[in-house]
Amino acid sequence: MANFNNPVNMASTSAGKQSSTTKIPNWLEVPDELMVNILQRLRKAEILKNARKVCTTWRRICKSPAVWTVIDMNPCG
Repeated sequence: MANFNNPVNMASTSAGKQSSTTKIPNWLEVPDELMVNILQRLRKAEILKNARKVCTTWRRICKSPAVWTVIDMNPCG
C-alpha cells in the first residue's frame, strides 16, 4: 500500500525495484508569486471552475487581486 504522506517517492525502476531517494515536490512550498504567475496563464474560466478547487492554498491565491490583473482583450481568448 502506498504511503502518500511520506515525503519520499517510491517510484518503480525498470528492474521493478523501488527507489526511496527521489523526493516528491511539495507544491505548497511554491512561492505565492510563482503560483500567481502560473495561474495568470490559465483562462479565467479555468481558474473559476477548476484551479480554485485544487486545495485551500490555490483557492486563496485564486482570490488574490494579483491573479486578476492581467486582462486578455483578445475576443478569441
